[in-house]
Amino acid sequence: MKTTKKRETLWQQPGYKKLFTSYSISMVGQWFDLVALLVLFGYVWNADPLLLAFIPIAFALPQMLFGQFAGVFVKKYHKVKVMAVADGVTSLLTISLLFTGHPLVVLGIISLRATVNVVHYPAQQSLLRQLIRDDLRLQAITWNGAVSQAAKIIGPMGGGALLTAFSPHTLILLNGIAFLLSALLLTTLFRNVKVVEKDTSLENQSSFWASWKAGWQVVFKRKVIYFSFAIALLGMSVIQMVDIQFPVLFRQIAAAQPQMVAWIMAAIGTGAIAMMAFLGRMKQLRNVGMWLAGAMICIGIAFLGIGMLQEGFLMMIPIGLGLIAGLGTGTSMVVSNYIIQTEPREQEVSQVAGIYQSLISMAILLPPLLGAWLIHLIGVILLFQIVGAVLLIIGGIALCFHPILFTTKQGTKEAGTKLLIVKE
Repeated sequence: MKTTKKRETLWQQPGYKKLFTSYSISMVGQWFDLVALLVLFGYVWNADPLLLAFIPIAFALPQMLFGQFAGVFVKKYHKVKVMAVADGVTSLLTISLLFTGHPLVVLGIISLRATVNVVHYPAQQSLLRQLIRDDLRLQAITWNGAVSQAAKIIGPMGGGALLTAFSPHTLILLNGIAFLLSALLLTTLFRNVKVVEKDTSLENQSSFWASWKAGWQVVFKRKVIYFSFAIALLGMSVIQMVDIQFPVLFRQIAAAQPQMVAWIMAAIGTGAIAMMAFLGRMKQLRNVGMWLAGAMICIGIAFLGIGMLQEGFLMMIPIGLGLIAGLGTGTSMVVSNYIIQTEPREQEVSQVAGIYQSLISMAILLPPLLGAWLIHLIGVILLFQIVGAVLLIIGGIALCFHPILFTTKQGTKEAGTKLLIVKE
C-alpha cells in the first residue's frame, strides 16, 4: 500500500474524475425531471399556484428535517458507498413516478426520494475536503458548481426539445436512468479506491447526538459561518416566494410561450457558469461578505426587472435579466461552499454541510406557501417586484456592514483526520 502523492492538477487527484462524472450525470437528470414536473403540474394538470408551491416543499422538507443528521451519519460511514446506495434507491423511486398520475401521489414520491438523497450533499462536501489539495479547493468548488448550473442549461433546453416529440414521462425516465448510471459509477469508485479514515479525536468517538451538537457549536462560534448562513437563509427565503411561480408569471404575460420558463432557467445557468469560471481562476476567495452581498444585489435587480415585464416584451430582456440573476446565483453558491470547505476543521465539514443543507431547505417550506397566498392577494407581477426590492435591501445592508459581520479564519490547525487512498 502507498499513500497518494500530491498531484499538479485537479483532475489528477485520485477519485475526483469519477466523483465529478457521477455528479454531472445525476444533475442533468434532475433538471430533466424538474422540467417534466413543472410541465405536468403547470400545463397538463393546470395546477393552481398553491399546488405548484408544494413541489419545492416536497423536495425541501426531508432535507430540512434530516440534513443536519445526515451530516453526522455520513461522517461515520464510507461516504462513497452511502452515495452509491442513495443514488440507486433514488433511481427506483424516480421510475415509480411513471406509474402514477395523481399530483398528490407524485408529491409523496418526490418527498420520499428527497429523504433518501439527503446524504449526498454532506458526503460530497466531506470527500472534496479530504481528496483535494488546499490550493485546488476553490477550483473544485467552481467546477462542481458549474456543472450544476450547466445542467440548468442542458436540462431545460434538452428537456424542452424532447417535449416537442415526447411526453414529460420520458424526461422522468431519463432521470431514473441517470441516477442508476451515477450509482454504478460510484460502485466502481469504491471498488477501485479504498477510503480509510483515521481519526483519533474524541469527537469522532462520541455519540450521535454529541456529534450533532458539536456541529451546531461550530456554526455559532465561527463568525463568518454564522453570518454567511444567516444572509443565505434570509435571501433564499425571499427568493423562494416566487422562484417556483415562473410558470404562473409567464402564463399571464406570455400565455403562448410556455418555453419561456425553460429559456429563463437556461439564462440563469449561463450567468452562473460565467461567474464560476471567473472565480475558479482564483486561488483564494477574500472578502466573502462583499461577494455574498453582491450576489443578493444581482438577484434583486433581476427579479425586480422580471416583475416589470409587460405583454409583448422583447425576448432578450428576460434572458438578459436571467443572466444577471445567474451571476448572483453562481457567486452565492461558490461563496457558501467555499466557506463550508475552508472554515470548519476537516472532521467538521460533513456536519456543517448538513446543517447548511437543513437551513437552506427550511427556506423552501413556508415561503412558497406565503408567496402563493400573496399572489392571490396582490398578483404575481407585484410580488416579483417586491421580492426584487427586498433582495436589494438585504444586499445593500450586507455590503455596508460586511467589515463588522465577516471575519475569516487564518490558518486554523487541522486535527485528527488523515485520509489514505489505496488503489487496488
